[in-house]
Amino acid sequence: MVITAVVHSVPEDRFEKASMEQKPLFSKEILLELQKEKDVVFDSIYKKVVDRSIYVLSADLLNDLHEIIGTPNINKLMDSLAQYALLDKSIDFPSKHPDNKLMRLLELFKNLPEAYHEACEKKIEEIGKEKLLTIAMNELKIPSIEQLVMDPKLDVNAYFTQLDGAGKTKFLEKIVGLSRDFSDAFLKKVLPIIQEGKNILLSYSENKVLSKSSFYTLTLLDKLVPLSEEDFILLISEISKTGNEAHTIKVLIESFAKKKDLLRAGLEQNSNTLFAQAIVTKDAALIGSLEPYLKNPDWKQIGSLISNSFNLVDLAQFNPTQQELKDQIPWAKALEQLKKTQQISKREVHCPWRTELIPLVKHATTNELLSMNKTEDGELFTSFVQEFGAFNLPKIFELFIAVKRTPTTEELSEKHKKWISDCLGEKAITKAQNPEALLNGLRKFQKDLQGSILLDRIPEGLETELGQEIFNAIRGSTKWGRQDELGSLIKSWKDTSKNNPDASKVANGYAEKAYEIATVGESLLTDTEQQSQREKLLENKELQITLKRVMDTYRAGIQIKDLSVWWSEKQKNILDKWRMDLEKTRVKQSQATSDVARNSIQKNIDRLQTQIDELLALEAPGDTKESSIAAFLEAIARVKKEELGSALQESSAFHINQVAIGNWADQMRDVVLNSASVTPSTVERVGDFLTQYVAEHYLNKEQEKHDQTQHTPFTPELTNSLLTA
Repeated sequence: MVITAVVHSVPEDRFEKASMEQKPLFSKEILLELQKEKDVVFDSIYKKVVDRSIYVLSADLLNDLHEIIGTPNINKLMDSLAQYALLDKSIDFPSKHPDNKLMRLLELFKNLPEAYHEACEKKIEEIGKEKLLTIAMNELKIPSIEQLVMDPKLDVNAYFTQLDGAGKTKFLEKIVGLSRDFSDAFLKKVLPIIQEGKNILLSYSENKVLSKSSFYTLTLLDKLVPLSEEDFILLISEISKTGNEAHTIKVLIESFAKKKDLLRAGLEQNSNTLFAQAIVTKDAALIGSLEPYLKNPDWKQIGSLISNSFNLVDLAQFNPTQQELKDQIPWAKALEQLKKTQQISKREVHCPWRTELIPLVKHATTNELLSMNKTEDGELFTSFVQEFGAFNLPKIFELFIAVKRTPTTEELSEKHKKWISDCLGEKAITKAQNPEALLNGLRKFQKDLQGSILLDRIPEGLETELGQEIFNAIRGSTKWGRQDELGSLIKSWKDTSKNNPDASKVANGYAEKAYEIATVGESLLTDTEQQSQREKLLENKELQITLKRVMDTYRAGIQIKDLSVWWSEKQKNILDKWRMDLEKTRVKQSQATSDVARNSIQKNIDRLQTQIDELLALEAPGDTKESSIAAFLEAIARVKKEELGSALQESSAFHINQVAIGNWADQMRDVVLNSASVTPSTVERVGDFLTQYVAEHYLNKEQEKHDQTQHTPFTPELTNSLLTA
């Protein structure tokens, strides 16, 4: 260690000065010691270079050292360095990041004197050039990638062929995405591979995220291998399969503005799907841009796609300009009829269409009780709401559908017969002359149950499957409701009635009095005045931008299907950026001309490497337990880097969607998934969510004491990080 420190303490320019002045660099005693221990000296120096404990040594400096001290046992030295790169001897177990050490070893080999070249090449062959190339690709080491690919002994075509599907995709994405950083000779060598794998980059699975960076990669691909009309047909077909992603067509058209003629065939072939998706986004500009490509529109297909994409409210309010399309919405007439029975409220939070009927339809379609493509199913749904009210009663609705579709009561399923006998009595089915009589019995059961509750009585059948459902619908819910179990409520009421019967009576000295309460009327403002207020509110561009950012982030969070997969992608994107920053910083260090500059840059290198190590150590939980997600949020916040801001926000939305009290989670989910643009209603609903739930409950600073957070208490550091975000 002392000898290494002595060598390293000599600035590079001292070698040049000593040579020019013909003065010895070391005293005779030190020089003899260095020469005697040259194997140890060079082994120690090179390992520190591999560790980044010292700056990269230039080829000139290394040559001077060899001339002064002498050449060590090269083969022995190569074995030691290779072993060190693969195994961290100081802690006697494999290093956390051996890949980084192998890359630094490869960089070191390039600067070693000519006497080492044969041994270096042999050692590279032993480690495996294919393995080193894989590591270089993962670490985005552009010089190393180029060095290995250009090596005539490495068959890059064979390397690419043996990769699996995901490996091929990543290889092509990185080579094409970084093509501007590679030499012309390199690109010429890999061009056949890019041509062969072109369709891989043009094909997207259902889980592939189509982002602006994806299209940027495709524009670079187009520069290397000009895309044809057939290529764009494939690409647009793949985009249309991804679901409601019509906005990506916007980015595609912008990215290839000079190739609109080549885009035309693909847009026309997929126009029905894309036009339907554009309508669902409610983006007027996008709808207008796609309409010219509807050469022979299949209105039935478009109507079906829209019916299965819109929520119930949007479908009921949908009024297309094309009469042909209007005629192909199967539920259109039934919903028009339903709007006459139950109006759609302007205040979304109090709208039974949104709070009751949308969840009911979702349950029914998910369980294949109804189809949005069948006119008769829309009529059945409307009939149910007209008879039983605008309540989310999935079990009663299921029974209603079964009774309507079953010719005789005997053909009902055992499950449905049990539900009926529980609430209407064992003889109800045998007494019923036809299925319609059972529905009359259900309607009476609902009315009697409601009347008994209003008289402070516990009705018969309250604890049955259907009784509980009706009770919960009548009781409703609030954002602050405790949502106690029905059984505990009944027990509490019975105990109270028995032990303190006066609790249910008006106290002595008070008289009961009835009041008539007027129904809530419409706004006194005219439609013109209301519209003017809305437009004035939405003139605030900063408000629109902020609300859109909140909605986009929350949407991304609640759409996370697998936290591990999501985090893997996030982590990779951040690591790619930091590793490129690290590589640029190292190049800058190697070009520095003074120790002061090199040492200063080394601090940045150490900081970046620490960041990378911290991020690599951060793993998503393997389960979806609330406590595990909370611990993951804490770990992200501890890294304290701006680049992790979006990851913290999205994972927090994922967490909120699981723990939010009352119906806050449902409300925000409805806003972000069904609101295509910022409207006054959107502003109100998101504002309520941020102030009344997030600030007052989710991020309440008294986490340990605050019983309404309903989640693992956050540390002050995480709370502050989320408040800032």
